[in-house]
Amino acid sequence: MAKINCSAGKATGIVTTTRLTHASPAAAYSNSVGRWYETYVPDECNGIQKPINQQFVDNSKYFNVTFAGGWGYFDDKLIKEWQQQSNGRKFVKTRRQLNRTRFKSPEIWPIIWDFYHDL
Repeated sequence: MAKINCSAGKATGIVTTTRLTHASPAAAYSNSVGRWYETYVPDECNGIQKPINQQFVDNSKYFNVTFAGGWGYFDDKLIKEWQQQSNGRKFVKTRRQLNRTRFKSPEIWPIIWDFYHDL
């Protein structure tokens, strides 16, 4: 759905109070043979699928904004990869960082924000 809307020039996003890699929000951007493959896949699944957190990074270009918990499910390597392909998007962990965030235009750039921190 997000790919279709993005292709049509519409804004899309994910907003959830659970972790981003949880089965419900992950259904918007991933395909998984197991809902528990959030950060790894067992050897027998290699080549069949990527971990859900990697699938978010790969598909995040289809979302204009993301507010979710669970930043701990993304290691520094994945966060860096997301930032490199993010075209100016911001990674925010706390309310204080969010309040300091300056947007380049009226458009809201995608953000991953952990709701469980600093609230």
